[in-house]
Amino acid sequence: MTLPGEGKKLTVCLYLSGIRPGESLALIDSMLTMPGASTVWDLLVAVDAPSYEVRHIIQREYQSANKCVFFESGVVLGKAACSRVMMANVRSEYALLLDDATKPSPGWFSAVLDFIRDHPDKGLVGFKHTGGQAPGGHDSSPSIKAGPVLVKTSWYRAHEHVVSDDLAVAQAEVGFFDFSMAATLGVFPDALNPFEVSRFLSHDKTDLDQSAVDSSGPLFTICVCSYGNHPELILRCLDSILLDPLDRSEVEIILGCNQVAPEVMHEIDRRYNDGFITSIIRSHTNFNKAGMQRFMFRMARAPYVLSLDDDMRFKRGWSALMRSFILESRPFDVAGRLHSLSNRTLWSGQKKPYDSYCQKKRWWRGKQPYGLEVVFPAGQCFLARTRFVLDNDYPDLDMRIDWDDVLLGDMVTQLDGKQIWFSEAVKESIVVDNTPSRGQHGSG
Repeated sequence: MTLPGEGKKLTVCLYLSGIRPGESLALIDSMLTMPGASTVWDLLVAVDAPSYEVRHIIQREYQSANKCVFFESGVVLGKAACSRVMMANVRSEYALLLDDATKPSPGWFSAVLDFIRDHPDKGLVGFKHTGGQAPGGHDSSPSIKAGPVLVKTSWYRAHEHVVSDDLAVAQAEVGFFDFSMAATLGVFPDALNPFEVSRFLSHDKTDLDQSAVDSSGPLFTICVCSYGNHPELILRCLDSILLDPLDRSEVEIILGCNQVAPEVMHEIDRRYNDGFITSIIRSHTNFNKAGMQRFMFRMARAPYVLSLDDDMRFKRGWSALMRSFILESRPFDVAGRLHSLSNRTLWSGQKKPYDSYCQKKRWWRGKQPYGLEVVFPAGQCFLARTRFVLDNDYPDLDMRIDWDDVLLGDMVTQLDGKQIWFSEAVKESIVVDNTPSRGQHGSG
């Protein structure tokens, strides 16, 4: 199984602000109905805090929109944050970032491909903005407007963690669309505001501190990943979360629905419309568990993420126990029901692709030779520091293997991170069925 977009030329990342329902829905329709395009491009759609009417239309009209992945945020994330979330999941060679202030003409796709062919040396392309401050921090230098932005994925990966003051060195790889592209992409002139390259290239390293908890935001984000037609699992898991007396100021819930059956989505949408779920990611094709986790972790606003599979559930009172555990144990990088893989030599022999895969990670320092014990959190339920998984790009885009939980354990070991057990009280509040995998790393 591969993530959508792998081997394809272009991924369109479409940001909808939620305030232009007419333009937004027309733009989605024009994308989804373009004949034949899905063989060479994919579509990611971010709907930022949509109104009930827009959300209802999306749920009703795009139940079979198997060319794209939608994610609907119940809170305003903003264009820059949504762009980062989408870019983190792009597998294509290029990404085109659009918003609902554009209205592409019928020939937009061919025009973009022609532009890519004619400008292979450009890592970032957009419309020129000559006022204000440029990405390198120099006044009056040309920079990128808020309209369509074309990004070479490899260039983005190389500059993703570059601080804005250093971006001047990359200016030679930044280009600008010509006037014909403005007409092709249908830019609304009155909607263009300055949008600096650095706003979506650089991560703010101070937004989620390792030990401090921002009193103005949630304490932890619950990320639930579900797959297929299993209402007895996902609805039971979801209800076990929602029936506990949650403090909405301290907990947010993000649900990743990977090829979930329409009848199950109907029940999930009903709970979403009741206001208890913060955000939903829905893919009507198989986006894989790792891809869903990447979306959820990058949408999280809390300093900690609680990652769950849908074959687990909580007992009453779990949320207060989890809150106490976080407050008393922080700072830590990973917590869970820890397991030990003691016969690592035998396992490595059977999983040779994992050996070469793991040792190529940028965090691999060779500190623990293969054959030794590895400690890792059980994959169905673990708690991680959000900044830790983001900064180390977990789950990895290239993850095509089993044992993603072992990979997390290896990552903690290599980085000298802090990995701890759940408290006895938290462990007792978690019930895991250990249902055989229904799609991870190959079918879900």
